[in-house]
This record gives sequence, structure tokens and C-alpha cells, in this order.
Amino acid sequence: MAIDAALGRLGIKPGVCTSSTRPANPFEGQVIYETDTNNIRFWSGSAWESNKGGIISSSAPTGAAAGDIWYDSDDGRAYIYYDDGSSQQWVEFGAAPSGSSITLASYADSAARTTAIPSPTEADLSYLQDTNSVEVYDGSAWSVVGSRYVPVTAYSPSYTNFTLGNGTDTFYYAVSGDMMMIEGKIAIGSTTVFSTSASFHIPPAYKMTTYTLGGVITNSCQITYRETGVQDIIAHGKTSNADRILFLNDLANLTYLKEAIANGATPFTFASGDEIRIRAQFLIAEAP
Repeated sequence: MAIDAALGRLGIKPGVCTSSTRPANPFEGQVIYETDTNNIRFWSGSAWESNKGGIISSSAPTGAAAGDIWYDSDDGRAYIYYDDGSSQQWVEFGAAPSGSSITLASYADSAARTTAIPSPTEADLSYLQDTNSVEVYDGSAWSVVGSRYVPVTAYSPSYTNFTLGNGTDTFYYAVSGDMMMIEGKIAIGSTTVFSTSASFHIPPAYKMTTYTLGGVITNSCQITYRETGVQDIIAHGKTSNADRILFLNDLANLTYLKEAIANGATPFTFASGDEIRIRAQFLIAEAP
């Protein structure tokens, strides 16, 4: 009893060593103090266990055990030493303090992100290098976060009943939330073929929302047919399918406009050098 009381007053000094010079033949319950990690450990009978206290240092502690917590005094980040059964590593946890930063996963473009994250979960964040934008996954689609501008992307549309031939086209699109905007110009060439029911397609992988007003699928698409040096005729486009818009020609009939489908001869006979200019906006139902 006297010895126990004395030890209670004076304390017990554990074995002092480093993480690389621990006792070779420990016994269950043996306690050590590591001078390089400033950590107290005990032998559980199969491994050196941590006291689960925090380690504060500017570099990752060596000889860590599963469950150790390390606070990096240089960058203000906290880590826990994790053992997944086949490997061990320091894993960051918690939020960065004021004045620090969080590094998001960065991808070259949305395709690279899809390869890396085929099944995103709600609230996932990522950075896309091609558009310089941060995007969040809302549970169904990726959306740009906190941007004061909408990234604009060039694309080459496909066509139905329309052959560009030696003509040229320039198209751009931008997405803001659920809204897509398209600006495009087609320069007619000598081998361009403009057939009845011609249409241009919106960017691949996107689909337009197909809700209707009065039985007509809604969208806003202005088309200007420019007969070079002669006239500009302003008409509109109409959704054909969820992925394409028809070229239309608005024919004047006294006091109202009559909707008609444009072709190579209407609203005038197209010739090399003429242009078709397009401005469309609509709600999207699907995104990549």
C-alpha cells in the first residue's frame, strides 16, 4: 500500500523512445513515450495503440497508428491516420479555418470529370479547367457556382435535311442554371443544300424541356435570313424534337404572320454568300 501511495504521488515514468526504436518484445499494457511524435502509446497485445490525442507539428508524424490525429501547424489542416485494411494514410477532415483554403478536385473538362466521378453525389464540388468554373452537383446535374459570368463554349451543330457543303458555320452556347442560350451563323456556300424541314441540333447530350403552352412546345428562337446586299428577313425557329430546332419562314398575310417551313427557295432562293443568323434560348431538361 505504501508503495502504491508513493507511486500515486510521484507518478510513473513510461519508457522513453522514438517511433523507430520502440521495444522489440513489448508486453500487454506496456506504455511508452515517443520523443519524435510527442505521443504516448500502449501495447494492446498485437499493436502499439495511440492514446488518440492530437499531434501538432509542421510535418506528418512518422510511425503513426490508426486513429492518430495530426494538426499541421503550417497550413492549419487536421488529419486522421486511417487504415482501410490494405493501406494506411493521413486523411484530411474538418473545415479549413479562416485565412486558409480548400483545394477542390480539378479536371480538364466535364468528360474527364465524368470518367473520374461516374456517380457523383449531391453537394459534390469540382473545378473545370476549360471553363475556369466551380460546379456543384445538385443531385441531378452539375451547375456553375457563384460565377458572375456564364462560360461560353463553341460547338459544331449537326443538321437534319441540311447539308453545309462548302459553307461555314460558327456556333456558341452558354448554360446558366436550367437555361441554354445559342448564337450561331451559317454562311451559305455554293454546295450548301437547304431542304424542306431543315433543322439544326442543340449541343450533344442536352435536351430541351418539352412543356407546352396551347399545345405548342415553347422556346424562343429568332432566325434572320440575310440575302446579301438585298434584304434581311426575320423569322423564328420551332422545336422539332427535344434536340433540334426547325428553320421557319414567317410569311406576311395582310395583318398577321403565317408560319411556313423554310427551304432552299423560301423566303428567297439562297446563293453563295447569303447567311442564316440564329439566336435561341430555352430551358434544358437534361445535361451531361
